[in-house]
Amino acid sequence: MLNKLILPKCLLFVALMGCESGDYVYFDDPPPIVRSEKVYPLRNVVRDNRIDILWVVDNSGSMSDIQNNIIRNTSLFMQEFMQDNVMQWRMGVMSTDVNEKPYLGFSSSFNNNDPDPIGEFQRAIGALGTSGSPSEYVFYNVSRGLGLQTPYDQFYRNDAHLAVIMVTDEKEQSRDYGQQYQAIPFLNSIKALKSPDRIIRFYGAFQFRDLDDCGYGGVDRYENSPFQEVITLTGGIHMSACVSDFGSKLAEISEDIVNIVDIPRILLEERPVIKTIEVLYNGLKLPGGKESEGGFWYYSKYFNTINFYNLDFAPDISNADIKINFDIDDGYDHDEWRE
Repeated sequence: MLNKLILPKCLLFVALMGCESGDYVYFDDPPPIVRSEKVYPLRNVVRDNRIDILWVVDNSGSMSDIQNNIIRNTSLFMQEFMQDNVMQWRMGVMSTDVNEKPYLGFSSSFNNNDPDPIGEFQRAIGALGTSGSPSEYVFYNVSRGLGLQTPYDQFYRNDAHLAVIMVTDEKEQSRDYGQQYQAIPFLNSIKALKSPDRIIRFYGAFQFRDLDDCGYGGVDRYENSPFQEVITLTGGIHMSACVSDFGSKLAEISEDIVNIVDIPRILLEERPVIKTIEVLYNGLKLPGGKESEGGFWYYSKYFNTINFYNLDFAPDISNADIKINFDIDDGYDHDEWRE
């Protein structure tokens, strides 16, 4: 009886050992490749492309040279906006007087659709003149410009980014109208007017005695001024209004403003096999890679987005679509299985 019990157990052991040392290997067939092919309207790609640009320019008797410098260099300032077909900008011009009507962009919108933006802006700066009040209320007019009602309500958008360019040769005097115009309370009041995810940035062109090439031509100092405080707190740029390369400095400000607007991007719903990504416009494949090497887009693995350097390939964004094709990454190396 004992031998009868031992024999089947030995046979089972031998059988199991035979399986372990055999030549059979089990493979699980990979799932089929799933291809994603989706179309995206370009108008949805540029949702975060709105920015309001407010100029507050001193129009007192000493400002003639600075105003003329702005007019002469308008094309350098405007070229960044005119070359960018993504950004939807509005621009307004106000003086530093407390009661003057705006000079541009409020009763009717001055924006990226204007057929002559350089000429329009030059005429507005020229109209400012230099017969304004000797008291300069920059912060006051920023607040006033964002709060104007009909018929001057064509500038402000609460869902747009905001850039403020301040131009003066005098100290900030808005505190004559209350402590709310100290730098930090003033800045907080401006932030309260905008959606919390909007960027607010202040810039300035000043003729102050501690700035380059101004010498003693300016009475006040930029250092430790309310202007310096709001520009520093918002990550903006200041420049001397006295320098010979005024135009190039002004262009640096416009370039920084353009960079406020997010680059166009499309969030993908699935993870792609990167080497299979195709981006097509009007049926034509757009090359990816570095812009310097002719690329129009690149893939961000971290954000899972297709990022475009610009949308110059699409003259009419409002009616254009982008198609993106790729193999969905399912964790398998399908190339290995094809070999």
